[in-house]
Amino acid sequence: MIRSLRVLILQNHPMHRMIAVEQLRAMDCTQVYVARDGASALALLRTLGAVDVIICDMNMEGMDGLEFLRHVDESHLACGVILFNLMAADLRWSVQQLLALSGLKILGDLGQPMKLQSFAILLRQYIELRDGYIASDSTATNLPSLEMIQEGLCENMFKPFYQPKFNLSNFVPCGAEVLARWDHPVLGVLMPADFLPLIAKYDLLDELFAQIFEQGVAFQAHLLLRGYRLQLSYNLDAQQLLSLELAGRIKDILYRYALPATLVTFELLETGLIGDSRASMENMIRLRMMGCGLAIDDFGTGYSSLQRLCDFPFNQIKLDMHFISNMDLPVYRAAITSTLAMAKALNMTMIVEGVESDMQRRQLVQLGCTLGQGYWYAKPMAHLAMIQWLNEADTGCIKHF
Repeated sequence: MIRSLRVLILQNHPMHRMIAVEQLRAMDCTQVYVARDGASALALLRTLGAVDVIICDMNMEGMDGLEFLRHVDESHLACGVILFNLMAADLRWSVQQLLALSGLKILGDLGQPMKLQSFAILLRQYIELRDGYIASDSTATNLPSLEMIQEGLCENMFKPFYQPKFNLSNFVPCGAEVLARWDHPVLGVLMPADFLPLIAKYDLLDELFAQIFEQGVAFQAHLLLRGYRLQLSYNLDAQQLLSLELAGRIKDILYRYALPATLVTFELLETGLIGDSRASMENMIRLRMMGCGLAIDDFGTGYSSLQRLCDFPFNQIKLDMHFISNMDLPVYRAAITSTLAMAKALNMTMIVEGVESDMQRRQLVQLGCTLGQGYWYAKPMAHLAMIQWLNEADTGCIKHF
């Protein structure tokens, strides 16, 4: 509850301090502390101890907000921060990006003047975030062990889930991404974050990929016999490309199920393609020669995007969802349109990740984008649910989230 929160207001303008205090008290927040500059705020925190949330003015005489929050982070004197300033939009965004590198949770930016409704929403979000962390900590001991993962691989417990991709204008599905899930008999369906780090650590990626890929290809072949050509994309780790047997194993599975290689695309994280490798390049070329597609995933998050597009035989770009979630900023809209223009010039397709609302979809269409993927359209689903979803898509009965 908001009443239980300890909140510090750091604001050098007396009127703004008073307004913030009144708004917090109107929300029944009783543990409110105030300071007018960074030095006095640090002294107060070192006396009081850590608070839940700091509402922080960034433009102050003497110690500015950035320096103050750096000291707060180093001394673990707060959990969340709400920014409160009059800076330009692009500078406010840069400040948020910088603070995101710290251990502080950036809850939002109120701007000025503050609105009571926004204030309350941000504080409630902090409470939900805090309670969520408590809940996740309490279940941490139930995470799977290496022995459980090995048993899961032996018993074929790992299953493919499918998240559809679609045409942004007419909503027609154009394929799906295959995502690994662990259907554990006791713990339920586990997400990749629960098992992938351990699988990578103990060099079990090839075993996991083999299970997911073969099940996905069998599913595609089943659909193909019924006249439905479903394009699927599979994730490959950069380390897997170092094996000169990779392309051959993929070719054998495709041959066994009589599935055209043109229905398969492999997505590689841009951040994983760090160094040039003869084996990696050979595998990528062989896959393309077979007819498979190659997509550079999370494009725009690495440090050598253009170099990788030039060096490796990609034919698809998947634009990272970070650009879509920040489309309100002109610099991100420019990045989207310029990436789309580059993809067209290179004769590549571009898929936009993270489409979560109809407003985002319409904005992307206005920018010239044609293909997307995201929760607004469909969440990842198991194969039986996917078959039902495809049937509904054919009849125009799809309901978007």
